[in-house]
Amino acid sequence: MRIVTLMIVALLAVGCGGGAERSKKKVAEFYATLDAGSISDAKSMLFEIEGEDLYRCAEALIEEYITIGDIRSAVGVYERNTPNHCSAYQMQYNMYTHNGYENRVTRLLYEALIENDDFEAAWKYHPLRYDDPDYAGNGADYFGYITDVLFHLCQQGRTLEAQQFLDKHSLWFKKNVDNGEWGSEYPDFYYSKVVGELQTIINKR
Repeated sequence: MRIVTLMIVALLAVGCGGGAERSKKKVAEFYATLDAGSISDAKSMLFEIEGEDLYRCAEALIEEYITIGDIRSAVGVYERNTPNHCSAYQMQYNMYTHNGYENRVTRLLYEALIENDDFEAAWKYHPLRYDDPDYAGNGADYFGYITDVLFHLCQQGRTLEAQQFLDKHSLWFKKNVDNGEWGSEYPDFYYSKVVGELQTIINKR
């Protein structure tokens, strides 16, 4: 019985070792394909990669898509190939999940989407202090988001667009802070105060 047990353990060890070798081979093939510029082929290979290797390879592919300006495909890899990622709220409690994959990639996507003028999509990848994106406690996060967009537009001399963006999105504070159930706990983000501070970004241009 002891001999049989040892044989089973040995066979399992060989199997696990073989699996590890196959995984390493697939990862090596992925990077070789990506380095060769065959991005679509590399993307297809993600489905054959598992575990932490998947997140490392996905991040490399996302960076490549962003480099060539294909932001939509970069978002697609994050949302479809690694769908079990943390939410914007959960990231503050899972900073080291998958070796920080979510934190690094969402920052990349956020910045790339703003650079691509896709501001509404960018907000989805901004980290949040609270789960409900419309909760008054996320005022600092929304303030930061608007600030980033205004700087982006103003640096390009697009002050009229910046003003229109501010006029539209500053209403978030009127709705969720001034008139929100818990807004009185966040007086630093009352509408009039926030607009006054954000308006200076445009006025200085």
